[in-house]
Amino acid sequence: MAETVEDVESPRPPRVEQLLTEGGALKAPDTPEKKNYVHASARSPLFDNIKFVFMYGIVQWHSGRCGQNIRCMPGAEAILGEELGILNCFPKCLGSACLTGFMLIAGVVYAGRTINLRKPSTLLHIVGIALAVQYGLAPPFDWALASRIPSNGHVWFMYALATARAFVGGAQLAGLSARAICAFALAVNLFAALGWHYVLELVGYQRQYDGLTWSSSEWFDVVGSRWFTFILYFAVGCLLPAEKLVQWNATTRGSPLLWRLALFTLGVNFFYNLWRLDLRASNLFVSAPPQQWLERMPVHIEFTIISTLSPILILLVLPPHRVGRITDWGENTLFCYLVHPFGLKLVYKPLLPVLLFAANGVAFAPLRNLLLFLILSVLPLVVQIGLCHLSIVLKATYQKWKNRKEPRPSKEAAADVVVSAK
Repeated sequence: MAETVEDVESPRPPRVEQLLTEGGALKAPDTPEKKNYVHASARSPLFDNIKFVFMYGIVQWHSGRCGQNIRCMPGAEAILGEELGILNCFPKCLGSACLTGFMLIAGVVYAGRTINLRKPSTLLHIVGIALAVQYGLAPPFDWALASRIPSNGHVWFMYALATARAFVGGAQLAGLSARAICAFALAVNLFAALGWHYVLELVGYQRQYDGLTWSSSEWFDVVGSRWFTFILYFAVGCLLPAEKLVQWNATTRGSPLLWRLALFTLGVNFFYNLWRLDLRASNLFVSAPPQQWLERMPVHIEFTIISTLSPILILLVLPPHRVGRITDWGENTLFCYLVHPFGLKLVYKPLLPVLLFAANGVAFAPLRNLLLFLILSVLPLVVQIGLCHLSIVLKATYQKWKNRKEPRPSKEAAADVVVSAK
């Protein structure tokens, strides 16, 4: 996808130059063969800030879904109900931007880079993390909490990321252009649900989680059609080098008209999420037989467009500089994503029924709705910040341990260094 990358040595607007040097140092390596490659290890506060927002949307969505379908936490079914309302709508305010946004950002990181499938260490690393959570952490946790809904379903995203990287990398090795790869990925996105329907029929799939929540049993399976539908967002991200997105952000924030237009469009997307978004009517996450696949297709196309635009719009309006601890927490979202179902269940299982029972006892409806709103917005934020901060602490602890394990230079070696310096 080198054709989509601008020469990093070309002149840039002063504001963009400042953001790239002071705000994240997006620098190309010195090696000539990678002159046009924005280094994947470079960080910009803009991308850490947006990762924090995406992570909040994911934690809030999952907590809200469990709030709508509290059967995974016995005792609160009668309190919550299953009707449309604040419990159903509010957790979706970022719904169309978060998971697709993370996949898009993953593509941005690799924009302009030829993924070397002959060195599959990164792919193996992604799959290894997913396997550790799926088979190492989740089963004993669910056994200890007697959880009827598995806590490992979310790792599908890690497998989808590995699938997307392999797909794009293989297409690059085959010599396909960036636009051809996107067109191919779009075709896969449109037909994956139909194809997966026949795969499940072939293997005799048993829907063991049907009836536990509103969602299909496939929602809780690690393997599914979403491995393939999400390739599109990774491919689109590969068309958007980080440098270009930083420049778009600077242009938007530097123009009051563009800033207001982006906010207005983002507001329209949020209202879409609240009142229109219904993933059961889309082919993005679960399989569908031919007739149902066709019936879902208009909503699926609608959602695909919205879920591609929403992450980009959020990126355009966010501050590109460090925002205190938010940027640090955004840098540590991987750990938070991997363990957030565990954190939600540990916090919600004892606490949520009590809070909801108290809120439901308020006779004044507006106040009751306000309390429910706070429960569904504040508790996920507390869980997210706690897990992101725990990641920071664990990293610091590991670094200290690693430094202690490294051999220190002897006094004689240190004296030789001093002498040679003189």
